[in-house]
Amino acid sequence: MADTPEAALAMRVAIERCDLYAAVARPVLFVGPIGAGKTTLARRLHSSSGRTGRFVAVTSGEASESMYRDTLFGHRRGAFTGASADRAGAIERALEGTLLLDDIAFLPHEAQIALLRVLEERRFYPIGAERQREVRCRFAFASTVSLTSLIDDGHLIPDLSSRLGEFVVRVPGLAERRTEIPVIARRFAAEFRVEHGEEPHVDFSDDALKLLQAYCWPTNVRGLKNVVERAVVHAGLREPIPVVDAIHLPDRIVSFEPTQEESAKLTRALVARALADAAGNQTEAARRLGVHRNTVARWARRLK
Repeated sequence: MADTPEAALAMRVAIERCDLYAAVARPVLFVGPIGAGKTTLARRLHSSSGRTGRFVAVTSGEASESMYRDTLFGHRRGAFTGASADRAGAIERALEGTLLLDDIAFLPHEAQIALLRVLEERRFYPIGAERQREVRCRFAFASTVSLTSLIDDGHLIPDLSSRLGEFVVRVPGLAERRTEIPVIARRFAAEFRVEHGEEPHVDFSDDALKLLQAYCWPTNVRGLKNVVERAVVHAGLREPIPVVDAIHLPDRIVSFEPTQEESAKLTRALVARALADAAGNQTEAARRLGVHRNTVARWARRLK
């Protein structure tokens, strides 16, 4: 995720709420599209909270209803056929830490009831155990579906939805954060170089950055990361300072034709950022964008 000073308003709000909620022990729900950075923000929530335990993430869709209780609570040896040893569940592994339950919309109904009981009583039984264990982790949840939709569609039982509605962080998709794309792309490129034992220096051509900003990014930040890492390889991973150009980007990005609505959104974002950087001075914003001042004035009126 981009540094806060460079972030668009939607992400700044998400980061600020994340840091604000870190001080309380209540469950936090992160809502946003696939690949937008919900897990990254949940990790930030954990690190900002000062908790000494681990950050553990569990995807609700990975376990059937019969197995989800075992995933969450764990079991004791001999609890069922095949239980040859004690197994700590996610709650125990996140002791004094944070447990993120992803894809909450796919959480089985019976598991929701069990989870609600855990949230209320702060105790649970590992499968096959005779004694209860104390819950000593902080819960976080993630969903690609809004809380309102989860309730209206009957995905969540009412009591659980009320628990998740107190502290909600909306994570915007990359389409709402186009002005951040150059910053994020450069960070991903630098991290990828360091990961492979190289200096972090990478350059991007103006054409490459324009194409990255114009693309629709259906998989959001996750998709951008994959594209940037591939582009760095094609530009020359072992070069002293590789330059990522349009030729190094996938064909789907180079040949992408945004719809009229997408073009309008991009223009609004670019003008808003230019005006902010120019402290509201339309002449200076026009100079930065390379357009006539009247164009900026027209879009500024629309933004208002």
